[in-house]
Amino acid sequence: HAETLHVSGSDIYENIDHSRGGGLHNSVNLTVETSNVYGNQAGSGGGGGISSDAGTVEVSQTAVYSNSATGSGGGIVHNVDPSAGPNSFTLSNSTVSDNSTPGAGGGIRNAGAANTTLLNVTLANNEALAPASGRAIAVADGSLSLKNSIITTSQAGSNCSGTISSQGYNIASDSSCSLSGPSDLPNADPRIGALQNNGGDTLTRALLIASPAIDSGSGCPSVDQRGAARPFGPACDRGAYEFDQIIETVYLPFVIRP
Repeated sequence: HAETLHVSGSDIYENIDHSRGGGLHNSVNLTVETSNVYGNQAGSGGGGGISSDAGTVEVSQTAVYSNSATGSGGGIVHNVDPSAGPNSFTLSNSTVSDNSTPGAGGGIRNAGAANTTLLNVTLANNEALAPASGRAIAVADGSLSLKNSIITTSQAGSNCSGTISSQGYNIASDSSCSLSGPSDLPNADPRIGALQNNGGDTLTRALLIASPAIDSGSGCPSVDQRGAARPFGPACDRGAYEFDQIIETVYLPFVIRP
């Protein structure tokens, strides 16, 4: 029975690995929850924040931001040799933001026989400098599916490269992710705020008023990245953050004066 490294309520930051996994590298099993992984650097193996090449990885309610790698996968790389056997990398209720690489996959790189699943993830302003390399997500091989997720960048270039399987209810700021699942919204502005402390233990990007992500998700986890209950309103929200503001309106009737 393989052991599992369990990381909870932690800040993993400003570490350097000249190969892969600047913050964390997994070759067995890994669970990360309610943690911030930021400011780490990796070398040619990629995965500035987190890398994995085998086993089962579960990352939830976590922010992976401002990491970098000289190889592909500025934030996360999941690269599994086919001989390594069954594997999975599940990322849920998490934010992947402002990571960078001169290669492919500024936010996430999927390669080899890797199987990756994203649920209610917000990917924003990640950077990959290689042409058509996927600023947010780059899939070389393996499989990557996503649901209820937000993919956006204010930079020039495409959000995604490679084949991505949509399970629906995603929003992307361009058409490069080939979103064709139920209720997907390609070429849409998700209207999200800056990366900051919006409550909880980890940094998030809040949904702004009139975001199309509000009340338009399906099958979300019972809480968001901050631990706030979902849904707030008639349906849960897409992305890692559940919009929980009450918008009050004031009725002002017309007054007709003689």
